[in-house]
Amino acid sequence: MKFSPRMVRLCLTLVAILTILIASVSFLASTLTPTATPTQTSFAIPTQRNTAGKLGWSSGYYVGWLQGTYPPQTIPWKDFTYIIHFSLKTNRDGSLMYTHGMTPAFMQVLVAEAHKHNVKALLSIGGDDDQNWDGACSSASRTTFVNNLVSTMQTYGYDGLDLDIEQDWGYPVYTDYTACIQQLRSALDKITPRPTLTMAVIPEWQAFQASHAWQYVDQLNMMSYGTDASKIGNLINNFTSRGFPKSKLGIGIDFVSDANTSWCGGLAQYAVNNGVGGIMEWVITEDQSQHNGQTPCLDAVSPYVPVH
Repeated sequence: MKFSPRMVRLCLTLVAILTILIASVSFLASTLTPTATPTQTSFAIPTQRNTAGKLGWSSGYYVGWLQGTYPPQTIPWKDFTYIIHFSLKTNRDGSLMYTHGMTPAFMQVLVAEAHKHNVKALLSIGGDDDQNWDGACSSASRTTFVNNLVSTMQTYGYDGLDLDIEQDWGYPVYTDYTACIQQLRSALDKITPRPTLTMAVIPEWQAFQASHAWQYVDQLNMMSYGTDASKIGNLINNFTSRGFPKSKLGIGIDFVSDANTSWCGGLAQYAVNNGVGGIMEWVITEDQSQHNGQTPCLDAVSPYVPVH
């Protein structure tokens, strides 16, 4: 069968059009194919977890005003994974106030000794006498405040920060409170190794406030002082009922009033058995001062502390 020149040209034109159509369909298919959704990493990834009969952490508060009496060399370091150095305070303009006995020399010595024992040192900001958070965290002062926190942490070599915010402002949305913690978390996440961010909270009234920002911190340590293992579940429920994971919660022990073997060991065991993240100890030197140099409370907690 013979084809006329006109038919040949027509066939070639149809082939060319068909080729273009096939290429166009392939391109559209490739652009419309669903791609995997990027994994969103949490702002705060716990550095330790409660596993194998051990606490996720043991975070002890070491206060500046007693550092001269109990120098860092006297701390029983094996009983802690974190030492929280208490504390500086906020100023309304975003600057920091050296108070509670804290000095640059004390800060340098504490950090050096902690690192000698493979314990992380955190710098605490705040306290029940610090009511300037609303000013420091305001939109006008927030960036200055965050920059000062990060700069001071890095200057003295701390491994992270602890926020002791005992001021209720901005209810019910807590805009500045949330933005302040979020901005601090974002600044810390730019640092390698990634600094730890912890927060102390009052369980009786602060769970709702903290529910706006828990995702930005690694530890939420409850000031559950005066509460033994038989009652601690009620306070934990204040947080878990609002979506807090138990793995981020720490049970607080006040060595000033709770320092006895039964309470301390019982609370540590409760944390391990019930999937609570860890233990926080307030004024660790009080265990020694109240027991003639002995440390019965820390001795009771010690079997549950991860080896470091």
